[in-house]
Amino acid sequence: CPHCGTSYRLRNSEMRLSPIRNFRPGFGKTSQILASELFDVLRLSNPSSPKLVSFSDSRQEAAKAALDIESQNHEDLRRFLLIRAVKEFHSSIDLDTATKRINEIKTELRLLDDTYDESLDEKIDALRAERNKCQKLINLAGKSEFPLSEILEDTQKSSDYADENPKNPQPLRLLRDFASLGVHPSDPAGVKFVHAEIDKQKASVDWVSLFEKRNGGIYWRAQVSPVLTTPLRTSLIAGMTGQIASVLFSRSYFALEETGLAYLCLSRKDSESSEDFEYNTTVVRIFADSYRVLESKFAAPGEWIDEYTAGEKNRILKFLRTIHGDGARAELGRLLDRLSEDGHSRGLLSIPKLHIHVTKPEDPAWICIRCARVHLVKGPGICTRCHAALFDFPNSNAAKVAENHFVGRKFNRPGADVFRLHCEELTGQTEDGAERQRNFKGLMVPNLKYKKDSEGKIRYTDGDEPTPIFEDSNLFWEEREEIDVLTVTTTMEVGIDIGSLQGVLQANMPPQRFNYQQ
Repeated sequence: CPHCGTSYRLRNSEMRLSPIRNFRPGFGKTSQILASELFDVLRLSNPSSPKLVSFSDSRQEAAKAALDIESQNHEDLRRFLLIRAVKEFHSSIDLDTATKRINEIKTELRLLDDTYDESLDEKIDALRAERNKCQKLINLAGKSEFPLSEILEDTQKSSDYADENPKNPQPLRLLRDFASLGVHPSDPAGVKFVHAEIDKQKASVDWVSLFEKRNGGIYWRAQVSPVLTTPLRTSLIAGMTGQIASVLFSRSYFALEETGLAYLCLSRKDSESSEDFEYNTTVVRIFADSYRVLESKFAAPGEWIDEYTAGEKNRILKFLRTIHGDGARAELGRLLDRLSEDGHSRGLLSIPKLHIHVTKPEDPAWICIRCARVHLVKGPGICTRCHAALFDFPNSNAAKVAENHFVGRKFNRPGADVFRLHCEELTGQTEDGAERQRNFKGLMVPNLKYKKDSEGKIRYTDGDEPTPIFEDSNLFWEEREEIDVLTVTTTMEVGIDIGSLQGVLQANMPPQRFNYQQ
């Protein structure tokens, strides 16, 4: 690169070797940004039921727009859910309030023990879970960082959510937020089943079957086969964590640290200085840039048993050579030991075991003058991308970085909140057009199935006027079924009711004048 000196020589010859290229976001991303921003405005003016129709000039384009808008909005949604969960958890750490609540819970539990009967079991379990949560908050009070495992399940600690009666009856914050919005936690298109296999038993289930709504909250739901309950939950969590990895560690403009809102780090140990902490934070970013992330779908192959397992051309070693020269491998060995202390074994970062630091507006920031990468800690004083020297003193702060970044600016603007975009095509080729129109207008009707006996006959209630009995409708969630955006063609051949529409968008430029007029 003529600007920052990054070498592209090691790229595969089939890939573009020049760093100079044309750039455009594509129609899919353009349509998604336009739909999201327009829907956000409609949401503020009509909070109860904002609706949007997207016009395309062909059925093929309408189908493609539906997939692009929903799947690409999923990336924005998980980024905002993550940032919101992190900020709200950090602001909830109040030592006095948590201590007071623990004392209240102890008193309530003593009273319940004196008047115990089986009907109180659920209430007792809920109080104990709240007590454990308050104790965790007390342990984190006064610290600037907290582990991501507070808001995100760790598949290596499946005992927290295992079996029919798990230790944590409710999913943690991030997964619970996805479920409450009716959004698939791991599939951007929202259609994939969750798969699991154990002891030659296989299962493929709809993701909503893993949860149940109870007492105004989202809880884990036991499966028909108890053996498959834990593997199915693990499969869903692993899929969601892989999607979160792309938000945290993107090497592009959309990485978390680039937003100025927060950064990832290791735990802060009493025996380490603030300079050690910043250095370790820089190392986390370098490992992530090298795809050494266990849950990422792009994870680099191979485990590092020791410092000699890493290849000579590895990005991490190049970075360490810039600082330590010939002592780079010895330093890598020390870093592998330090990572292991936090649970990151064999040179692979594990997302739930990482800590996250939420910035304050006045926190310092260093922007590389060569490649413009944002650093919220100075670390060893060189850029983590191009290895250029950073200024001795910060040349920006977290507030300015957030204001100049698309995600940071959008998250901090007045009225900002998360919302999903369930998008479906509705054209002359849509088989269930009437159902989609009903769901678009908010008239959801469960697709009920008759409950049958062993002979395949429909079961009826007892009494003088027997009525048919239906299967459990747990898989029908109005939050998931309601449609927010319809993608249609300009001919409107399916007779969509547009009487109450407040806004429409055009997903692509029509090829001919008469298409535009339609």
